[in-house]
Amino acid sequence: LAMLIGSHCEIVLHSLQDLKCSAIRIANGEHTGRKIGSPITDLALRMLHGMTGADSSVSKCYFTRAKSGVLMKSLTIAIRNREQRVIGLLCINMNLDVPFSQIMSTFV
Repeated sequence: LAMLIGSHCEIVLHSLQDLKCSAIRIANGEHTGRKIGSPITDLALRMLHGMTGADSSVSKCYFTRAKSGVLMKSLTIAIRNREQRVIGLLCINMNLDVPFSQIMSTFV
């Protein structure tokens, strides 16, 4: 996904097995400073609680600011097991402070 969308987009895969070190894969983590082994954020937990129904697996897009102050547009997707229990989250965070021309160049 990060290769398709571009370097302005952070992709974080969370396992809900251990919330203290839930980030198991990250692409372009420099936007938020997160690394593999980072804990789940309070915001991601709030998104998770909003996805309790089996038919509710994707959050609405939302805006946040990273610790560095950059504006991010984000989406959180629940990953479910066969029993429809949420076992992970895929978080897609786009850095909106990157110049638009740079974002567009990744699609050409």
